[in-house]
Amino acid sequence: MSNQSNNRNEIKAEKSFCMMTGKKQSIEDLVSFPVDYNFKIMGKTLELDIELLLRRIEAITGRKISRELIRARPSREGKYTSYSVRVFLQEADELTAVYAMLKAENSVVYYV
Repeated sequence: MSNQSNNRNEIKAEKSFCMMTGKKQSIEDLVSFPVDYNFKIMGKTLELDIELLLRRIEAITGRKISRELIRARPSREGKYTSYSVRVFLQEADELTAVYAMLKAENSVVYYV
């Protein structure tokens, strides 16, 4: 078996502390895959390039995201915009990869 598949199994088996339950749980314990997952992404309106992020998510999942399912909501003063992005995910690895990409993106100030 290749190193890559060993690493994938280790990632799936890894459990993290869940603030909601107070227990160590894996992503699979909390989310049933496949799933239509709703990401909330927020950033400064003039800096966040949502199209770039959508293309990156599409590259991770290998599936197109319907732009019709994207909801944008500007803050009261327009400084920030929050986006709801619905994405079909086949497995936990895709969710983990999308969150890692969002964490590394400087223009994203908040994501769930």
